[in-house]
Amino acid sequence: EFQTFQHYFIQINLRARVLGSYRKLLQAGHVAFTDSPQSFADYRHAVRTEFSLQADEDDPEVVEKLIKRAHQIAEEVRTQIVPIQQVSEDTFSVQFDDRHFDGQK
Repeated sequence: EFQTFQHYFIQINLRARVLGSYRKLLQAGHVAFTDSPQSFADYRHAVRTEFSLQADEDDPEVVEKLIKRAHQIAEEVRTQIVPIQQVSEDTFSVQFDDRHFDGQK
């Protein structure tokens, strides 16, 4: 009976961490695509699709790897995506902020 409880607790803990990773990815996308609602909608759809494809995974080691990868991707999205707007036919505006420089100036 204790093993059943322990297994149940591990599953609940993993589920909470998976949901936290999902939220972290969405928050990173929200930061990265603040000025582009359509880009954020596309990003959110891609994140949802990827999570749906992995929904049946029940191996704790594989789930841990997926959680770690989700956190890495969220950090990359948050720090590596730079908003670019077309100002005229041949001119673009790039908007950098502190998150792109990782504290370096």
